[in-house]
Amino acid sequence: MNAIRQRDPRDMSQFKTLRKYTVEQRLQLVQNYTKFVFARHPYHRLDAVYYDRLRYDPKIPDNFQKVIGTDIIRRYRPAKYTQPESLRLGHDVRFSELVQFLTDQTNADRLSNVHFAPVSHLCHPCLMNYTFIGKVENLPEDASMILKEAANVTLPFRFPRPDKPSKTAERLSMDMRLLSDDQRAALYREYQQDFELFDYDKDDWKRL
Repeated sequence: MNAIRQRDPRDMSQFKTLRKYTVEQRLQLVQNYTKFVFARHPYHRLDAVYYDRLRYDPKIPDNFQKVIGTDIIRRYRPAKYTQPESLRLGHDVRFSELVQFLTDQTNADRLSNVHFAPVSHLCHPCLMNYTFIGKVENLPEDASMILKEAANVTLPFRFPRPDKPSKTAERLSMDMRLLSDDQRAALYREYQQDFELFDYDKDDWKRL
């Protein structure tokens, strides 16, 4: 735990994945180890990615804006409304343009990025018999339960709570209202399996 805490938590090279084990070892791990996955409301997750990666943070390691942002603007923004700076930096993608990108059936790679892919596609809950399926919305309680079960002891600490409330729900309500009914329906279809598997309400943004 100390080694992980001292490194960048986004650096996945510090973790040993299943592919680094033999087939026999993988079967033993899958059958005998505690397995858990966390889901998040698909729209809340998408809105957070939009603001964290495409709008507010130009210094992210994977250069999200210049790679994906410029591609979205080039594909979906009319040339007469596109500034050269937007094509160069990809820093001002509109939420509606992101939705166009994610629902464009001619773009086979639209959900290939890990930030956009449905959790059901990434973690395969119908194939893997998870010990525990948690929700980001209940993170302190769910994480504490997992830590207690994995360690088989009552831990002397609780999972830390965020210092301030998330702005995602409020932003999401505004962003969803700017979409057309057809855009909202198309977006739901892309993430329908996540909504159904993890019991999320696709219309909760209307009540905010």
